[in-house]
Amino acid sequence: MYFISCKVAINSSLYVDASPCANASFSPHPYFYAVDGREIRNAIDLHESCIIEVQVPRPFQLRSSSISGLSIFDIHQMFLKGYDVPWKCAPASFTSSNEITLGKM
Repeated sequence: MYFISCKVAINSSLYVDASPCANASFSPHPYFYAVDGREIRNAIDLHESCIIEVQVPRPFQLRSSSISGLSIFDIHQMFLKGYDVPWKCAPASFTSSNEITLGKM
């Protein structure tokens, strides 16, 4: 999922309004949106007036659905419940240089 800012308002169900409560009209990119990463596959798919501010992992509840039709409040609530963290397979053998300590057990 991407959070992007744009110079112009975007009228698309793919862009969920995520503008902060405060008026950001002084900003060169005053419009702020959440966009499903599966909808924006490359820079060509991104509206020309927009820049990507941050990319974040998708919340659990959005693994198989779209954010189209949701509010930023709905998306925020989903983030509070957690999100998927990509994890690659561990090496076949652990050495002191590649051990990971997750905390006391």
